[in-house]
Amino acid sequence: MKVLKEIATEQTITIIPREYVSNISYTLTNESDNTSVNKDNLATFIDSGYLTITDIFDLKEGVFYNLECFYDNNGTDKLIYRGRIFCTNQTSLDKFTMNENEYVQNDTYDNEYEIYE
Repeated sequence: MKVLKEIATEQTITIIPREYVSNISYTLTNESDNTSVNKDNLATFIDSGYLTITDIFDLKEGVFYNLECFYDNNGTDKLIYRGRIFCTNQTSLDKFTMNENEYVQNDTYDNEYEIYE
């Protein structure tokens, strides 16, 4: 899963695609309201086996998105990557949790067991 911010400047996503191409199109689908945004003919950069996509993404804080990357293969779109994006403006991602205060550990169980012979 990729993590991006809700900002109006360029951001970069690094992916490992099924095929390496110089121009791609992508579809970004908001999981909460099922709306999609399509971008065509985006230039990419290939470095050490990774494909880098740089664009201004229109994202909302706290929302998950599905990302599908395509390229034009003789008139048909060929899928080269499918992934998920989460949008957060939090900067310390090592301390970030999406489940904060939602999971409560149950300590009322008895962890003892008996072995019968």
